[in-house]
Amino acid sequence: MTDTTLLRYILKNPSQYKGLIAVEGKVATVDESNSTFGLGCSDGCLILPVKYSGKLPKKNNNVTVYGEVKKIDGKGYVFESKKVVVK
Repeated sequence: MTDTTLLRYILKNPSQYKGLIAVEGKVATVDESNSTFGLGCSDGCLILPVKYSGKLPKKNNNVTVYGEVKKIDGKGYVFESKKVVVK
C-alpha cells in the first residue's frame, strides 16, 4: 500500500484504525507551539494531523510515524505518535 493510499483510508475512515499502526509520509507542516505536524503524501495532496511530544521533524522530512488514531472531542481525529523515524 502506498503512503497516499494509507493516508486516504485513515482520513476517510479514522474510526476504523484501532491500536498501533505505522504510517509513512512527508512532513508538510510543523507547529511547535502545539507539538504537532502535518503528515502528507508524496505529492502533498492529503494531510494527516500528528501529535508528538518528542522532537518534531523538520518540514519536508520523509518519516515513518508509529502510534494510534485518537478522537478529539468535537474536533475530529489526530494521529497520536509514540515514535517518529526520519528516513
